[in-house]
Amino acid sequence: MDEMGKLKVGVNVDIQRTDGRIHSAVISGTNPESKSVTVEWFEKGETKGKEIEIEAIFLLNPDLVSAPAPTGRESKSSKGSKPDGDGPTNRQLNVVKK
Repeated sequence: MDEMGKLKVGVNVDIQRTDGRIHSAVISGTNPESKSVTVEWFEKGETKGKEIEIEAIFLLNPDLVSAPAPTGRESKSSKGSKPDGDGPTNRQLNVVKK
């Protein structure tokens, strides 16, 4: 999985300030090495900014987390699976009653 998810420069995100307020900001920089982003917002006539760890961004913006890559452990032919959730499992189909 891409650790930075969908966090790119120019993306709007919700952030939480140290006083607990949550408001919108724009990502102005990314730092994969420190797993953080720099954000900026406009407040009281001036531009403000801060660096925030990506985990804090993902908590408030879960839609920006990349989907995990397929692990290859699930396949169409896996035994015991219920692809549609309604019918019997593959294993049940092989049971013969006498």
